[in-house]
Amino acid sequence: MKTVRKIAAAFYHKLCEKSYGWSVILSKLLYFHYRKDSAINTSIQRYAANAKGIGLSEKKLKQTLLANRAHYKITYDEYFMFRFYDLNDKGKRLFVGDYERKELLNGIGTEKSRELFDQKDQTYEHFQKYYKRKALKVTGEGGTDRKNYISFIESHEEFMVKALNKGCGQGIYKVRKPDISFNEENLYEKIKNDGGALLEEVIEQAPDLSSFHPESVNTIRIATLNNKGTISLLFAFIRIGREKSVVDNGGAGGIIASIDLETGIIDTYGITEDMNEYLFHPDTGKQIAGYRIPRWKEAVDLAIELAGELPEHPCVGWDLALTREGWVMVEGNRRTMLVGPQLTRHKGCRDLVDRYFT
Repeated sequence: MKTVRKIAAAFYHKLCEKSYGWSVILSKLLYFHYRKDSAINTSIQRYAANAKGIGLSEKKLKQTLLANRAHYKITYDEYFMFRFYDLNDKGKRLFVGDYERKELLNGIGTEKSRELFDQKDQTYEHFQKYYKRKALKVTGEGGTDRKNYISFIESHEEFMVKALNKGCGQGIYKVRKPDISFNEENLYEKIKNDGGALLEEVIEQAPDLSSFHPESVNTIRIATLNNKGTISLLFAFIRIGREKSVVDNGGAGGIIASIDLETGIIDTYGITEDMNEYLFHPDTGKQIAGYRIPRWKEAVDLAIELAGELPEHPCVGWDLALTREGWVMVEGNRRTMLVGPQLTRHKGCRDLVDRYFT
């Protein structure tokens, strides 16, 4: 039965990829299967204001979302974020959807390099000198693992916990031992139930970027391409936290804004994935557009150096944080998101993909 489903799915995607007309026909046939799908309903609710402005019935809108997802390889959210409801076929093809991104980047590199980026502890071990802070993998298995855990928390009043099997800012939280809710046994059990975590020393962010949002470490992402030793910069953007969140990820409600690669100046408004745009940070009032990232050349140099450390994995999005002593690595993303540069600039990055990946 699974084989039949795989064959049917492959045939469906092939037809939809070839013709938008087939996508429309098949979306109508599949409507009753997807009409109560939680993902499509969540997306419509999230972008309710946009959905109402499109002027389609709920049934027609769901069919449209299905057809666009199948043909243009975008997510339901991207249909709204990229304003597909205002674009013709030519305009839509300028954007690279998340499903297409995965197709492009899933197989890049070697099996070993892909595993290295997928496992936070392996990433830390390989790039440890660039982290410039201590970290420890904890699995919750007891024995030596528990002894190392106790040793780590005894020497740190606060630290970050990053779940090993989650991304996009999920499963990341700060622990402060002085908090009345802290209990070392309960935390150890939680880490075990979550499938393990990496404990990290807290990054002491430089005041320049901390002033945007003090509760989170506000990182920049620089995407690089290493083509047989020739390293190119693809794009860069800043991510800034919101409200009480300790993470800055766009998927967790953070604000993102693009950075000019030559000057290090933020050259777009800040925007959230819910499509709220900001010239000034809504919590701190600090101006986003026009801000020059401090020590920008050092950030670029670090990204280029990192790209040279693992040439067998050609495309990586490097998350960097600025401390008083300089830039440090936060993590590396082997399938760097393309939503950021497209959402912030309201412009597709098809030219970038065609230039470097085709």
